[in-house]
Amino acid sequence: MIAGSPLKIDLRLILGEAMPILASFLRKNHRALRLSTLTTLDVLIQNYGNAITQDMLNGVLAEVPPLISENDLHVSQLTINLLTSMSRVHRSSLAKIGESILPELFVLVRSPLLQGAALTAMLDFFQ
Repeated sequence: MIAGSPLKIDLRLILGEAMPILASFLRKNHRALRLSTLTTLDVLIQNYGNAITQDMLNGVLAEVPPLISENDLHVSQLTINLLTSMSRVHRSSLAKIGESILPELFVLVRSPLLQGAALTAMLDFFQ
C-alpha cells in the first residue's frame, strides 16, 4: 500500500477526493472491500493525520456504527482500530464518536463472543 510505504510519498493532494470514496466503500456489502478500506483508512490517518480535516472524517464516522457488531468480529476489530487511530490523531473526533458510535461499542462489550483480537482492540480504544 502506497500510504504505508517507507518512501513517504505525499498523498495529501488526493485525500480530499479519496476520503468520501473510501467512506462509500464501507457501505458496500463486499466483505473484502470493507476490510481493505478499514485498513487503508487506518494507515492514512496514522501517516497523514495532520492533512485530514474533521469534515473528511465525518463522512467516515457516519458509516462506522453498522460495522461494529458481534456478527463479524474481524470487521469490528478493524473498525475499532480505526476509531483508536482517529481518537489519537484527531481529538475533536471524540465528540462524534461519543454520540453515535459509543452505544454500539457498549453493545459489543456486553457480548459473550467478544474475544481475541477484537477484545484487544476494544481495550486499546478505551485506554
